[in-house]
Amino acid sequence: MPDRFPHDEFAPLERLFEAQSIAVIGASFNLDKIGGKPIRYLQTAGYQGAIHPVNPRYEAIANLPCYPNIAAIDSPIDVAIIVVPSHAVDTAIDDCVAAEVPFALIFSAGFGELGEEGRRRQADLVAKARAGGLRLVGPNSLGIASSSNSLIASFASLFDRHKQLKPGRIGFISQSGAVGAFIYGIAEDDGFGFSRFVSVGNEADLDVADFMAYMANDPSTSAIGGYLEGVNDGRRFLAAADLVRRAGKPMSFMKVGQSEAGQRAAASHTGSIAGTDAIYDAAFRQAGIIRASDPQGLLDFLQFHASPEVRPARPGVAVLTVSGGCGVWCADRLSTLGLDLAEFTPETTRRLTDVLPPFASPQNPVDATGQIQNDPTMFEDCLSTLLDDPGVGTLVIALGLQELQGEAMAQQIVAAQKLAPDKCVVVAWLAGPEIVHTVLRAAGIPIFGDLARAVDLVGAAVQAHHVAAAPIPVKSFAPTASSIGALPLTEHEAKQFLAKHGIPIPHGRLCQTFDEALAAVNKIGYPVAAKGQVSGLAHKTEHGLVRLDIGSDAALRSVYDDLEQALATVGSSDDVVGILVEEMAPAGLDVIVGTLVDDVFGPTVMFGLGGVLVEIVDDVAFRVCPVTDAEAAEMIDSTRASRLLNGYRGGEPLDRDALATVISRLSQLAMTERSTIGEIEINPLRVTPDGVLALDALFADRGTA
Repeated sequence: MPDRFPHDEFAPLERLFEAQSIAVIGASFNLDKIGGKPIRYLQTAGYQGAIHPVNPRYEAIANLPCYPNIAAIDSPIDVAIIVVPSHAVDTAIDDCVAAEVPFALIFSAGFGELGEEGRRRQADLVAKARAGGLRLVGPNSLGIASSSNSLIASFASLFDRHKQLKPGRIGFISQSGAVGAFIYGIAEDDGFGFSRFVSVGNEADLDVADFMAYMANDPSTSAIGGYLEGVNDGRRFLAAADLVRRAGKPMSFMKVGQSEAGQRAAASHTGSIAGTDAIYDAAFRQAGIIRASDPQGLLDFLQFHASPEVRPARPGVAVLTVSGGCGVWCADRLSTLGLDLAEFTPETTRRLTDVLPPFASPQNPVDATGQIQNDPTMFEDCLSTLLDDPGVGTLVIALGLQELQGEAMAQQIVAAQKLAPDKCVVVAWLAGPEIVHTVLRAAGIPIFGDLARAVDLVGAAVQAHHVAAAPIPVKSFAPTASSIGALPLTEHEAKQFLAKHGIPIPHGRLCQTFDEALAAVNKIGYPVAAKGQVSGLAHKTEHGLVRLDIGSDAALRSVYDDLEQALATVGSSDDVVGILVEEMAPAGLDVIVGTLVDDVFGPTVMFGLGGVLVEIVDDVAFRVCPVTDAEAAEMIDSTRASRLLNGYRGGEPLDRDALATVISRLSQLAMTERSTIGEIEINPLRVTPDGVLALDALFADRGTA
């Protein structure tokens, strides 16, 4: 996994986004071409800094002096925009280094996205630039924009739509220039803009993490998001996300590449590593990043959290509607998003019952029916009653039409919100008159013409509330030298290693003769298990090397003879190391705990239902190592296996604390042994009411994992 820079070091980008002078290398006289657009955009947007076209063919462009090269400019340059063919980029980089330019935006394509030779040329560019103190955005970048100073260093046709940048407090990072521009355009159509925008291109030098870290401390940015195809250094990405989270700024990213086809497209598009999607999900969850499924949902979330007048969403969702169908739909959608409807207090139910007609529902979701058209005070009473309930943190109002009464109802919503400033109100108004949008938006109340957008926003916003309210885990991992020795290990060797690191294993003995097996049983007691041990053999059961519930000396004799015969057919004499005799574990739940080394995020721990079910039941949770006991407990709670641990159908509760400890310890072990071990698998790990036991274990080295 790449680890180019220390994880706690990120580039200072103030001079990039607050540039006072910009040079355009390869400037075009035609302001509608790629080399001319940045000049035109900067001028029409009202950028107050200096603009320096560079092209030896012209003496002036857009009423600005044009220079033959950057060395001819007699003042400092903050940012150079490089708009030349790919073969000329090397020379442009040399010129920027000589002129002591701190940042260069490379619009030119034809580097890392083209394959091995392109990646080599790209690496050479970065090495040359970094040696000269020059930081690069791109290649293959669409550029950057900053609304606070009207800076548009881009050639995106997006900026032909409006002369000035719309203000906003969203920092947006995109690994696709076109998709980023499209999303920017959607934002403008919705009436808001971005504080900072960057198309990172190939991320040869500056990457998503650098821009996240900068925006974490950027006073003009309140919420951060973007479009991702993959990250090259997962741990650096998580370190930047940690800075954002500690700054109290909500994050949401739309991450594509979930399918195999999507991953192939991402690799050919930007050269990024799409990675295993389940591990991205886990990493996002750990980092407090809300994952968006589409551009509109992403923008809704970011705009909600970047608007100072909008009240933050809180747990405890109530739904008020005039349509029973809408109420049921909202309840279903909220359940899918993992949110339960708030339970009303008896007082709330009483007040609603007094107000509503007999055929209406005073339960959550509340169906006030179309009767509100005959009694306008009914809607007002419902609003105040629901917002008075201490268990209601967020109120979703689902309405439609209302050409005649819409404005009055909107005013009632505004008045109710003012009386409950600590509560969040989100409105879905289907096919409603334009006036209701005007009234509610003026009061800072989110309103949507789409029911799904409103409910999905609430789901994501409540999730963000939980992120903000939760303590940030303190990682206490201290790396130590590897102690694993040579691989592969037998099951017995693997278990002994786990035991040294505090992971419980059954009492047992590795035996070379039947007499040793008898001696082991005399110490352990019947019943026992016997397993043939062969170096590097993963699936012993398939080779007839596992026998359970052996209850007598005669049975042990027979099993021992059978295992010796089976061992003779499975491995060479050098690989066969004996027969492991162990106590039979008490009854419990079999789970799997394991680790792998992900290409993007490095050591990663997983948990799920184990034994023979692991490949049948798709119920596995991942987290990036190391994890704390608390994070391990959250992993357990995220799976269906959690219900079985609670004592399924009257059974005794199982020791989930001991299970969480094993997950945490294994994650620490994976970090310590990450240069040697590619995978660790404890399957099954038996969870009982009194603890856990690793019943089988397998280690794979980095070369074979």
